[in-house]
Amino acid sequence: MKGTTLKNIAVMTALMKLKFRHVGLFAAVALLATSCMVGPNYHTPKASLAGQWMPSAVITNRPFSDAETYWWRNFNDPVLNQLVELACSNNLSLQIAGVRILEARARLNRSIGNLFPQQQGLSGQVAYSQLNEGLLAKIPGVNPNYVSDQILFGATWEIDFWGKYRRAIQSDRAGFLGSLASYDDGMVTLIADVASTY
Repeated sequence: MKGTTLKNIAVMTALMKLKFRHVGLFAAVALLATSCMVGPNYHTPKASLAGQWMPSAVITNRPFSDAETYWWRNFNDPVLNQLVELACSNNLSLQIAGVRILEARARLNRSIGNLFPQQQGLSGQVAYSQLNEGLLAKIPGVNPNYVSDQILFGATWEIDFWGKYRRAIQSDRAGFLGSLASYDDGMVTLIADVASTY
């Protein structure tokens, strides 16, 4: 009977060691898998385009000057300047495109925020106590007044295990840049229409 009990204890000990090894292995695999993102990385599709829009040595990759950005001002026509300014400030389609930029930027910021803790908590407590004038207060070295304090902080968030949040950031960043391009497209079209109609 005693030998059987020792065998049972040895078997149980071996099983516990085996379970702890599996738990350690599972934890290691889980940590390695947190760096995985599901889905292929985006690559820009190939398109057959000309190297330059117009073959000219003047065209470079420098930023536009004010004369190029505000090209209609080169005509020195105050009426045209006023018409363009009115069209830009009163065009509802352009205003909607501007609001869509703000919406896309807010969506991008929300996606970036998902990488950080979603819930935080901070609490504190300070307690002041005074012993009564009884027996404990008369013992030498015992201070009848004492203060205890405590500060707690907690944060929780969901780990980006499969890359869900990183993919959302990539998607929302592309949406934000697309909304900027749509606004610029609308602005160029509006100014060109006003100038050609004038």
